[in-house]
Formats: sequence, C-alpha cells, structure tokens
Amino acid sequence: MEEDLRRKEIDTLLKQPIFQLEEDFDYSKLKFYHGTSTALSSQMIRLRPPARTGVIREEGRTNFLDKVFFTTSLMSARRYAVKAADRFGGEPIVYEVKPIGDIWNVKDMEFVADEAMIVVPEVWYGR
Repeated sequence: MEEDLRRKEIDTLLKQPIFQLEEDFDYSKLKFYHGTSTALSSQMIRLRPPARTGVIREEGRTNFLDKVFFTTSLMSARRYAVKAADRFGGEPIVYEVKPIGDIWNVKDMEFVADEAMIVVPEVWYGR
C-alpha cells in the first residue's frame, strides 16, 4: 500500500509541467552532453526524439517522447552511454551537443529540447 502511494506521488510529479529557462538566461556558456551507443549513432549529425526514431533507451519511458535529453554533467552522460551500450550493443560514446529549439530544464543538470546538433562527435568513448 505504501509503495502504491509512492508510485502515485511519482506519477503526479511526472505529469507536472517542466519549466523553461528564463528568456534572458545565457545558456551558450554551458556545455551540453548526450550519452549513447555507437550502435545507435553511426553517421549521426542530429539527435532526434524517440517519437521520430522509434528508439527508446529506457524501458517503460512514457514521458518526453517528443524530446531529446542531454545534460551538463559529463559523468551523467557517461552513465547514460554505458546503459545504452548495454541495451543496444556497440560501445558507449558521449557527444557534446547544441540544443535546437527551446531548452527545458527537467531536473538538476538534465535538460530536454526538440532536437540537438552534435558539435563535438567524441567527447568520451569506451568504458
């Protein structure tokens, strides 16, 4: 019963709107990273959301299917890259990316946007 209540609380939190960064916030000084697998990223220039690619790294993900995730934390991007490689094969890889469209801060150092352009193709590679 307590677990059911906790799940309801989490579901409620996930359905709340996320907040857009202030219009005058200069995010150009931030570096954004995206962790993935070489099996998913061959010849990729842009990151597109699961709703367009049909590829979802996290099992059971139902939120933000029309957005791509990225982070300001290289360590966090590395963890995501390892998870993607474990699930889809290939080697973990981290890109530096530039968000396309509005940027939304989801939580702490986690962000989403409509798409992202890869600006540095190999910030980190391997395990």
